[in-house]
Amino acid sequence: MANNNNNQFGGGAPTERQVEEFGAQIEKSKQSPYLLLNPEFVTINGDPNSLESRLATKAANSSKYPIRGFPSDPYDSLWSMKDDLSRDHVDPFNPLAVIPSMVSAKRPLPFTEQDVAYLKRKRDAEENLSYLAWQANKFDLTDPATKRYFENICPSYFDQRDSLIDQQIDLAARYAKLRLRGAKTEDDLKLEYFIETDRISLPKGPIWDPYAWIGMEAGVNAADNVTEQQNKILNYNRQAYRKGLFNPTKVQIPQTGGNMQNAFNQGDIGGYPGTHNTGILGAPVSQTKNYALAYGPFQNNRTLFGARDHFNTNDIGAVANAGVNNARIQLANSRPGRTGVGFAQGLQNAGNYVNIPENDVYGP
Repeated sequence: MANNNNNQFGGGAPTERQVEEFGAQIEKSKQSPYLLLNPEFVTINGDPNSLESRLATKAANSSKYPIRGFPSDPYDSLWSMKDDLSRDHVDPFNPLAVIPSMVSAKRPLPFTEQDVAYLKRKRDAEENLSYLAWQANKFDLTDPATKRYFENICPSYFDQRDSLIDQQIDLAARYAKLRLRGAKTEDDLKLEYFIETDRISLPKGPIWDPYAWIGMEAGVNAADNVTEQQNKILNYNRQAYRKGLFNPTKVQIPQTGGNMQNAFNQGDIGGYPGTHNTGILGAPVSQTKNYALAYGPFQNNRTLFGARDHFNTNDIGAVANAGVNNARIQLANSRPGRTGVGFAQGLQNAGNYVNIPENDVYGP
């Protein structure tokens, strides 16, 4: 056993191989969001918002399942790094100043054949999705005979949706049992972490009812009129398309970390909802997902990660880090049986450092 540990951890530190394998698991775990390709809104007697029209719309979409539109591409992250390093950036501490690109004639960043192949994959992925959307709208699948004919000539249409249904049911069942009994393996822990950090998405609605499922994914409410429903689905699809086509792993910030422990239910592996934090006491905190700003060697170490070299009370990064670490201490000390300011107050004091924002946290 001791030899195995020595092979996995170099003197107590994770090995390079272990870190690379975890990074590969992060890339592999990321999922393309769901897309609804052909929702249909039915109008009866000229009133799209009447009860009859709403029931007809629900019936028309009762078997129209979403799909995942794009494959995962690990090169998204490398492209994001290159893009960050190749741009000028506004100084986060002085909006009137510009931090020049790290790429220059003296320090070029070559455009390689890998980059060309990556762009071709993106073009192919977009056109493939265009074909899938064309395919989904080509036949009237509300007619049983047409559906049977279409299944014979194009089984992939149904196979893709079958695969998503199976995966979502298996994921929901595994996660429900994980919440019930707790983690039993490290794979269970990694699944929980990837769910908390938004790499793996749990279904927000009933899988057996695609109309309700996609409505919940898009934030549609029963009281919404047809125009509001259409706009929400349109906006949802737009964001899902963007994140599916380009889904890099960005620099982690507190808002994209795992959940803090639930002081009210310590047996729940899911943690306290809405509290995301990297949770490393004393560690410098990046407030930017941009690789150049987070890791770049800019003048005067004005990036937050630069605080690791000049960590003092006059450093803006140090001030921000002090606030984060104070919140971490308060939250830890407020667990049952310990003294502290109290869990709710700790969350409030932590502010935006633990409350995940309502935005695309993995976008560029």
